[in-house]
This record gives sequence, structure tokens and C-alpha cells, in this order.
Amino acid sequence: MMSTRVQAMLLLFQVATAFVVDVPPRTEECYIEKGSLGEEMHFSYEVFQGGFLDVDITVKSLKKGKVQETVFEKSRTTNGKTSWEVLDDLEYELCFSNQISTLAHKKLFFAIHKDTDVHKALADSKSVDPLNGLATDLEEKVQQAKDQLQYMAIRENRHQQTNHNTNVRVTVWSIIEVCTVACVCLLQVCILKQFFEVKQRI
Repeated sequence: MMSTRVQAMLLLFQVATAFVVDVPPRTEECYIEKGSLGEEMHFSYEVFQGGFLDVDITVKSLKKGKVQETVFEKSRTTNGKTSWEVLDDLEYELCFSNQISTLAHKKLFFAIHKDTDVHKALADSKSVDPLNGLATDLEEKVQQAKDQLQYMAIRENRHQQTNHNTNVRVTVWSIIEVCTVACVCLLQVCILKQFFEVKQRI
């Protein structure tokens, strides 16, 4: 009984991998993630800096270095998420392409985590009690909360950068406006002064 509960609780702590990537223009960055039979892979990403905030995303399954199939593919996308079931012991190649850009670096966040086959592990155990089902539901809710927090953190960072850029632009244009008004006033004073000048002939 106790060992089953401990096993269920340990399954709550799934391995999650999160990265911030800088993709230079005209290049492609790829990463490899291993998957085992029975797992479910969850992949999410968001571009938060650079150009029009868009990249090309491709996820391919590999076996012994050979491409098996394209699991996920999107062009000129800013954010998204997907999940798939691993049907064999495979490697997955995650590629982020910035070929569409000639100048801008693209910075993006992506996270990938794996859900082990919790239900199979619990079914294989000799003792099953209601706590196992609760532990499984809790695991799913915790992972969903983690994904949502990561997403909100990236959105907050992106909005802060937008606010900062907006403030800088407002400040610059305010300074330009003040200088323009001062120059116009000075020019008007000079022109009016010429109207009231008295020219004397010698």
C-alpha cells in the first residue's frame, strides 16, 4: 500500500526542460529530445523578441538518425503548443528556423516535458486505492499550472519590453516636439522683429 502511494507521488515530478534560444538571421537551431514508448510529449513555445516575432517550427521523429515523420510544423508563427504520444523509443528533433529574416535575431522560449504512462504503472502494481487516481489527477493539474505560469512569465516579459519601447519613443518624440516648438517660436520672434524695425536713411 505504502509503496504504491510513494510511486504515485514520485510520478508527480516529471522531467521538464525549458530553454531560451537566440536564433540569428538566416540560420536554424535544432535540439534533440529523447522519448520512450508509452510517454506523452508536451511542447510549447513563444517568440518574445526580434523582428515580427515569427519563426518556422519543425518537430521530426528520428530513429537511428533517420527521419521517421514530421510530428509538428508551422511557418511564421509567434507561439503555440502541441502534444503527441510516443509509439516507440525515438528521438525528436526540434528545429527553429529564422531563414525568413535577414537582420533580426529572434529570441524565443520553449519548454518540453514528458508524461510517463502513469495509468500503466499503477495498473501493474498489486495494490490500487483511490489515492492513486487522485495522485494522477493532481499530476496533470500541476503540470498544467506549470505550463500556464511559464506562458504568463513570457507574456509579462514581452509586455514589459513593449511598454519600455513605447516609453522611449514617447520621450524621444516629446523632446523633438519641444525643440520644434522652440525653433518655431524663435523664428516667429525674428520675423516679427523685422516688421517693427525702423529703417533710417542717411
